[in-house]
Amino acid sequence: MEPLTTLPQVTTFSVPSNADLLRAKTRLAITRVFKTYLDLLEQIADEHDESMRKLIDALPPEHKASVHLADHFGDARFAAIRRKVLEVGNDSLRDIHEMIDGLRLDDKR
Repeated sequence: MEPLTTLPQVTTFSVPSNADLLRAKTRLAITRVFKTYLDLLEQIADEHDESMRKLIDALPPEHKASVHLADHFGDARFAAIRRKVLEVGNDSLRDIHEMIDGLRLDDKR
């Protein structure tokens, strides 16, 4: 067995500041909120699609072609609401992080 001539590289980590920890925690919390909204949006879209299918199945053939008139929740509307949820979530994160940057936080542990 050969003797070790060099020691393996050691990675050092610095302790994050209280502000960095607060930024990370708020990012997780706000992200969880807007991901939940996106999940709910998908659930609503799925339920809407199912309702539209049921309506088409229940109508006589001569009225089935008109069902699209009642479809208020198509792909474009879904995408617009999704964009808005993401925009508001990201704006909220930026606002909160700006507030954190304006605070004087004690980093004593």
